[in-house]
Amino acid sequence: MISDQELTSALRPLIDDAKRLQEQLSPEREKFNSIYNADPYGNERPGWATTVAPVAFDTVEWIKPFLGDIFNGDFFTIDGNDDVATQQLKEYIRFKLWTQGHIDEQIDDFVHYSLTSHYGVFKITHQDNFHFENQEIEQLNEAQFQALSGAEELEVTKYDEVPEQNPLDGTTVMNYENIKVRQRIQDYKGPVVECVPPTEFYMSAGYAKLENCPLVAHVPKRTLDYIKTKERDGIYKKGSYEAVKAKIASRFDNPETSGEIAALFEASGLEVPSEITYADDMVIANADVEIWECYVEMDIDGDGYLESAIVVMCEDVVLQDPVENEYMTAPFELGVVMKKPHEMLGYNFCSIMEDWQRVATNLQRGIQDASLISTKRGWLTTDVPTQNALRKWVPGDTARVDKLGNVEPIDFGAPNQFMFKAYDQVSGEIDRHSGVSEAAQGLDRQAANKTAAAMEMKLTVTQQRQRLYALRLSRTFEKVLRRVLDIFRNHTPEDGQRAVGGDVFIDKIDFRGEYFFKIDVGVGVNENQQKAQIMDQHIRFMTEVGIQMGIGDPTHIIRATDKKAAFLNMDMSDLHYSEEEFNQKQQQQQQEQEQQKQQVMQFVQQLLSQGAPPEAIQKELEQKGIPPEAAQQLIQGVMNGEQGQAGPSNQGPMAQGGQPPGGGGQPAPAGPASGGSAAPQVG
Repeated sequence: MISDQELTSALRPLIDDAKRLQEQLSPEREKFNSIYNADPYGNERPGWATTVAPVAFDTVEWIKPFLGDIFNGDFFTIDGNDDVATQQLKEYIRFKLWTQGHIDEQIDDFVHYSLTSHYGVFKITHQDNFHFENQEIEQLNEAQFQALSGAEELEVTKYDEVPEQNPLDGTTVMNYENIKVRQRIQDYKGPVVECVPPTEFYMSAGYAKLENCPLVAHVPKRTLDYIKTKERDGIYKKGSYEAVKAKIASRFDNPETSGEIAALFEASGLEVPSEITYADDMVIANADVEIWECYVEMDIDGDGYLESAIVVMCEDVVLQDPVENEYMTAPFELGVVMKKPHEMLGYNFCSIMEDWQRVATNLQRGIQDASLISTKRGWLTTDVPTQNALRKWVPGDTARVDKLGNVEPIDFGAPNQFMFKAYDQVSGEIDRHSGVSEAAQGLDRQAANKTAAAMEMKLTVTQQRQRLYALRLSRTFEKVLRRVLDIFRNHTPEDGQRAVGGDVFIDKIDFRGEYFFKIDVGVGVNENQQKAQIMDQHIRFMTEVGIQMGIGDPTHIIRATDKKAAFLNMDMSDLHYSEEEFNQKQQQQQQEQEQQKQQVMQFVQQLLSQGAPPEAIQKELEQKGIPPEAAQQLIQGVMNGEQGQAGPSNQGPMAQGGQPPGGGGQPAPAGPASGGSAAPQVG
């Protein structure tokens, strides 16, 4: 096994390389955030317009709804050999990620970083989250104490031994008092998908794919008490807390991102935390530290071959011994909306719209200043008291001057119309570069006298770029779903046989099966409404013709109805049976029809045994609602001794609206006393 010193020596060059890349990217992200927040340029002058046109902000916020539609409703499908198991797997994934995992906020952050930074990062891992609750028990005998100590989820942390002498035989019996027990409470166990901030994501430079990087690391900030808790729970090595405590010096020890973090505080109007030197233990427990969760390729068992391993470090202190990476590669997936060929870093709208934001700002400021000057004008005077009086003058006010006639107004004239035309032209260029036109925003000023079809065609064309962005992000999420399935395969779910309120049966899911994920990329409400209309036509076709032709069954109509509701962002699951419920109803009806058929055949057999002619029995069955052909088949089957095979099951009394002879679902007994039809009464 490799020693801690050898491990840190091997990782230090890789970590330094990742830090150098972070030092290059962090100032760029700081600049992107400044552009997105429409921060002042620093050349503003008092008395003149200081407006900053939020071009990048508007572009990003208008694209977010389009990309957010990818992950709304029933947006992904799974193809597999078993339709029931595939649907169960899909519902189980939604239960773990959305209902329990609350992935919606993580998706929002991922989309934001993809639009405003070099990339967005998803991290997909298996987590076993739990907490401990302390309990106190006053007294237990020896047998009770042994049973308590052997409990799997309990840990006895403290107790007092109280020996007691048995008065009957004089033996000493040990009792236990003031017992303190710590119980492990499971919070969540399963796959976790989180969006990693770019400030916490480190990787080796110069690689086209993430899986080829020698080092990929997640570096979140934690408190020193976090390390102490993990050490107590047996996750971190003994002595980790004291080792890190001896090395910690100041709050900010990551110069590669300190400027970016400070800019985020300033953008939010908050004071930037200064460096703090920790002295007493009370303050040290809350000190910030960086946990380096490294995914590397290294020889951890000394066999001469590199293995994918996970190493956890802090301040050059190894918190966990290297373990084999169960995910095979670093469990991260990058997403970009404007991709560069053979590069992991992508373009973003803040960098692309930077110059146009500056141009729009200059024009807006010019228009505002020109409008203000032409409205308020200015004054010329040679008298200082008059100048001081006019300097404080506001519209509707009175200014006292020493002499009249020594004030001359300055008339600048109306603003130059070219400035307004230039602004309109720049707005068109901004729409072209951003891909977010007025038509996409519903603000088309040229919409007069246009047909609905023409407007819809124009809107469809403007959404081509959004569809491309959505397609790129959907590829990333497909990889996320495949990683989630791999986690299910490596860690068998323990949610019980029936999860999600009875809708999902874990034992019906073959996690080892072969599945293919597909994300339905729909951009905009209009396109989803068109898909819903097409689905409605399909439902009508299946209802009127399709099922009769044998090209489908009612379960296909259920799926089509759910898909139509998903396109309209509606939940209609409580308005019809689920596939599972429908199949159960079908099985129940088939069983009831089979029982009724057996009852009819028993009734026919009784009449035949009493000597009733077949013609009379057929009339009796027809009076009970059974069609003539079905009645003949039943009688012939009984006469030939073929019970259970006579006549198709769908021709039974339930299928034709009839009732079994005798009523009440029970065989009709023969004889006048019971109301049955004996042989003399048939004629």
